[in-house]
Amino acid sequence: YERFFSVSLDMFCISSYDGHFKKVNGAFEEVLGFSAEELCTKSYLDFIHPDDIERTTKEVEKQLLTKQKVLSFENRYRCKDGTYKWLSWKSSPFGDFMYAAARDVTESKMAEEEIKNAKAALEIANRELESFSYSVAHDLRAPTRTILGFSTMALEDPESSFGEQAKSHLN
Repeated sequence: YERFFSVSLDMFCISSYDGHFKKVNGAFEEVLGFSAEELCTKSYLDFIHPDDIERTTKEVEKQLLTKQKVLSFENRYRCKDGTYKWLSWKSSPFGDFMYAAARDVTESKMAEEEIKNAKAALEIANRELESFSYSVAHDLRAPTRTILGFSTMALEDPESSFGEQAKSHLN
């Protein structure tokens, strides 16, 4: 048990309902940069991004009340260097503790954001292209009608002396 806990690449932890980690494995230090002692001496809420605290608190309270497992929950945790990483959590309450596993999903979140931004840029470009196409089509209607009108008049003029090739070009 101890070896599995300590060598896992996933972040494993045990926390109490008072909001403190009781035990964390080495993956926490690798991902966040804080030592196990630093993580266990403060409330885990001290490490959560301010925008995620309320949502995290509600999720923990729900888990405490229902005693149900959490199979997917994401929030941002502060790293020792001041940056934040997205963690994806799975946890289960048992007795007086919550047992949880987390993975760093920062790269996939960044990729999702890049895709979202690229999609938004593409939608803007498509709207601009549609607008341009409409403008071009609108701007070319009058000259096209004029050319069509003159070529039709020239073809229908009984006094015109166009040869077959000229008539073909006009058509």
